[in-house]
Amino acid sequence: MQDPDAPVDPQSLPGCGFAAYAGLLAIFAVLGLTGMGSATLSMLQAAEEVGPAKLMPGGQVAVWQMSPMRKAKVVGLTEVPLAWHDESPLRDGSTACALMEDRLVRVADGVGWTLAYAAIDEITESELERGGHRVTARGTAPGGEEVEIPCDFAFEEGGEKMGRQLRTEQSRAHP
Repeated sequence: MQDPDAPVDPQSLPGCGFAAYAGLLAIFAVLGLTGMGSATLSMLQAAEEVGPAKLMPGGQVAVWQMSPMRKAKVVGLTEVPLAWHDESPLRDGSTACALMEDRLVRVADGVGWTLAYAAIDEITESELERGGHRVTARGTAPGGEEVEIPCDFAFEEGGEKMGRQLRTEQSRAHP
């Protein structure tokens, strides 16, 4: 029998250094996996969100984004817009406005509208209820019918700039 008052040899104590180290590594591993899992989940949830579509110079527009306008026959095959804005939720150009050399064009759901700058009678700008800006051009088409082309911009997408640029093009067309 051992004497309870006898000094204890440290080498005879059961070891817990390795177990403590392994436990600490396990905690860090669980924290790391949790962080990676939550980051992946956040990316998957944000995959459907699309950022603002700024008013772009025509030279920066991808060829496939202009395809809906070409299919609607409001833009020629080799035409490049002065400015272009995509309003479609998927940013695929299915709903967009563009300032061309001589006219304002819009496409939505495969249907296109054109209004020459010289035929624009009125340009209005208004704030949207959900935040953002609407620029509307009204005028008379060559056939005599009234045409109204609205271009909607979300907050910070360049609606005011589009309005200024459209007014400039209109003033150039009217001597």
